[in-house]
Amino acid sequence: MSPIRRWSAAVVAGLALLVPTACGSDGVTIPTSEGDVTIDRDGGEVSLDDGEGTSFSSSAELPDGFPEDDVPLVDGTIVQGLAVDQGGEAGYSVTLEVDGSVKEVYEEVKGLLEDAGFTSSLDSSGQGFATAGYDDGTWTVLVNVGEIGDTSSVTYTVAASGQF
Repeated sequence: MSPIRRWSAAVVAGLALLVPTACGSDGVTIPTSEGDVTIDRDGGEVSLDDGEGTSFSSSAELPDGFPEDDVPLVDGTIVQGLAVDQGGEAGYSVTLEVDGSVKEVYEEVKGLLEDAGFTSSLDSSGQGFATAGYDDGTWTVLVNVGEIGDTSSVTYTVAASGQF
């Protein structure tokens, strides 16, 4: 597992446990075996920074630095935006709630990415889900579409080509 994936997984797991203790505070610093990690909560955003070039932020908005001019997103409501930076290697995840069936939304996602110059490297679907992988030489985009009642949940995971 790449360092950015390993660190991202650890942060997300730890965030679920640590965020409640940071709520209502200006920040908390937690010592770890790898060094101190600072957690801040500002309004609806949570951020972590190890002070050594690795950071993580989460909010219900498009994350700072997301390549929105290069990676087209379907229209929907952003419910989660994540950004991870590990020594200058940035990665992003954006989850949206979108009106429409999985099939309709999946076809729209694929069309937007292909129109933007992305080439498919993965295309899989089943009952209630669909997954696509795309690359344009600059960005790699993994997209998961799932059914949530009458709407669909779409998660884009974006990193520089070659990071996955």
